[in-house]
Amino acid sequence: MLIVLLILIPFIGGLLAMMMPESKVHIQATGFSVITLALSMAVYYFYTQQTAGIDLHYSVSWIESIGARFSVGIVKGDSLALLMVILTGLVFPLIFFSIQNKQPEKPSTFYGLMLMAQAGLMGVFLAKDALLFYVFWEVALIPVYFLSSMYGGPRRIAVTFKFFIYTFVGSLLMLVGILLIYQQTPIHSFDWDSFVSVGKAMPAEKTKLALLVIVFSLCD
Repeated sequence: MLIVLLILIPFIGGLLAMMMPESKVHIQATGFSVITLALSMAVYYFYTQQTAGIDLHYSVSWIESIGARFSVGIVKGDSLALLMVILTGLVFPLIFFSIQNKQPEKPSTFYGLMLMAQAGLMGVFLAKDALLFYVFWEVALIPVYFLSSMYGGPRRIAVTFKFFIYTFVGSLLMLVGILLIYQQTPIHSFDWDSFVSVGKAMPAEKTKLALLVIVFSLCD
């Protein structure tokens, strides 16, 4: 459940921030971001110590009909995901502390969107299901879109429109790549391990096609 809290705490904090009085929202948002940082450090500790009884993985049935699960976690050897989780936990309180003397317009909206973006990013780095990864990818992008359109400076509308087009096209390509691999899994599962196994066994032509589509979507 510790892993789920890394996503749930900033998400709840974002929802509460949007309802908080502007005079108190900075303290509340900073508090939630610090709690998230503490949780990420706890995950680092339990990962490195391999403490008995602490499970850094959570998985439940999600969309059973298509083989999708709500599966998040950090497994042994997944040090890159661990690093990204720690950095995501660290960056947001640093941002909030750095702007404490220069509050943005509509601070409740700003802090709410920031914390929701943090929740989405945590989900991206923790997802062990390809479809769930895609959903969290989109969840992370939506607050960024609104942050850009509201706080992006004089040319924010034009820049945000380009951001929307690029990310929309990229997201569609990513989904196509995920579905290409999904169709090759023997039991039609979005499980990350199934994707890795199928990727190794797929014909070279299909592997290259799926790889090119996904890589292009990320570059876009």
